Amino acid sequence: MATALVLDIMAKTGEKLSKLLDELPEYFIHKGRVECPNEFKQRVLKELVEQAKGSKYSTLDGIKIWFKDKSGILIRPSGTEPVYRLYAEAKTAEKATQLVKEYSSGVARIVDELKT
Repeated sequence: MATALVLDIMAKTGEKLSKLLDELPEYFIHKGRVECPNEFKQRVLKELVEQAKGSKYSTLDGIKIWFKDKSGILIRPSGTEPVYRLYAEAKTAEKATQLVKEYSSGVARIVDELKT
């Protein structure tokens, strides 16, 4: 189906695939993980949502937060392991890495507070 859609776009625009691909914005992705006991996962998510108030966010699959520079981070509990997974996307690799580091620290802090 994807191939058919791409061919349709090429037919309608008269452009080569390489030109269409060159017009797409480039984003970098960085991943991370933070250990979190299964019994804390929902409380961690609740705290992350509370901290995101005032930001643009969605709670469809964990919490996804978007920033004004069009970067974003998804923080979600693993369904198979006692961890939170983090996926950042940004226009630079440095920004994506920085988001994962910043939010990994925040999740770890929440987990540590729940353990005490």
